[in-house]
Order: sequence, then structure tokens, then C-alpha cells
Amino acid sequence: IAKKVAEQAPRYVPVPNHTILPSSDSISEVEGHQISVFTQPLSLILAALLARACPPMRPTGTTRPGSIMLQPYLKNGTPPTAAGTDPTGIMLCPSFDSKNIVKAGNDFYGPNSYDDYFPATYTHAHYGIGLGFQGDPTDCGTPYHFFAGGYVLNNPPSAVVMTLDQVRRAAETVIVADGFTGVVATGDITAMMGIESSEAHNHGANVIFLDGHARWLAGNPERYVDKDANGCPYERYFSIDR
Repeated sequence: IAKKVAEQAPRYVPVPNHTILPSSDSISEVEGHQISVFTQPLSLILAALLARACPPMRPTGTTRPGSIMLQPYLKNGTPPTAAGTDPTGIMLCPSFDSKNIVKAGNDFYGPNSYDDYFPATYTHAHYGIGLGFQGDPTDCGTPYHFFAGGYVLNNPPSAVVMTLDQVRRAAETVIVADGFTGVVATGDITAMMGIESSEAHNHGANVIFLDGHARWLAGNPERYVDKDANGCPYERYFSIDR
């Protein structure tokens, strides 16, 4: 399912199904994000891919990817600062293999679509966390999606927070899944989950929902589709407002 990310600037690298952050300081600071894995107040701010972006786009200095932003709560798995190094602790999946992401992406989008992204320069986590991107709500021919999590806009430059009370079905809305967060070989920081999770574990993916429970989903997690009151399809586990 092709992704249509709202209000992204041309300098965003057009990688399908990714939230790509620009290689500049165009994203304003948003602090205080945390991941909801237990019952929390409805005003809880959901996890985001990025809290603050300033060059260089690396896991040090003023850059604050979600994997670092969560550390005051997790106190485990601080992303490595050395290029080409695996993540540690809770951010590491022992069975992670970037070839599975490349295969899933190439199978869905076409041959060679994902060949240029790995090996990654920096790997913050073997999971996708808080992507927040949205499809076209007026397109009834393509399954709609609006991923949970903070997201970024470029006109004007800003980072948008998402709170739990914006989510209609917390028990069926994914916030974390097998995938990738980090800097890919093309030099862009990105997060991948959903379609890219399809081959992570036994031809399926482990996902965490906003009510705190986790489960394995067979195949592509985005292939599970329901219809809204107007008969338009939407992705069951990746649509916060349906």
C-alpha cells in the first residue's frame, strides 16, 4: 500500500512506507514523549520517531530519536554512537536480519526498491516506534492508514504530538513493531514497520498495541483491512481515527 505522507517537503527522501526526516534542522523540539504500554491518562503523549532534529542526524548531540527519548523511562538499550554497531538491551532483537526488511520491501514495492538502505550506518533499534504518518482520507480506493505516534511537518517546520485520547481503538492500534529505527545507508534517519515487518519472525511480525498487549501477526501487518461507515477500507491496526 503506497504511503502518502501529509505535508512533507520535497527534500524528504521518497522512500515508500517510511517516515523520513530531513537532513537539516527544520524540525522543532518536542519534549516529554513516552510510550504507553500500561493504562495511562488520556492526555499521555505517544511515542514519536523524533523529538528534536539538528545536524548531524546522529544519536548524539542535539538529535533526539525516539529510542533515546524513551531512555529516562526504559533505562535500557541506549543507542550506540559508533557507526555500524548493533543496538543493545531492549532495543536489540537477537534474530534481527536486515535482509528480511529488504525482502519484504522488495516483494511489496518491486525488485531493488530497498536494496540501497542496508547495511545501515547507525541502528538505534530493531523496531519501528511511533511513526505517525497518515494516508489520504479522501481516497476510498486505497486502504487508509494513520499510524500512532508523533509526526513531523515542514510547512511550517514543526513536530506534532499525538495523545492517547486521539486513538479510537487502543487495543487494536500498533505503536511498536518489528522493524528498524536509525540512519540507513543513504544517510537519512528513518523508521520502518508495517509492510517491512512481514518477514521478521516466521513470516510475520511481533507488535505492541497501545493498551499494552503484544501479539504476533501473520504476514504483512498492514494487510488486515476493515471498512468504515462509508464503506471505505482502512488498515485495522494502523488507523488511529477509524
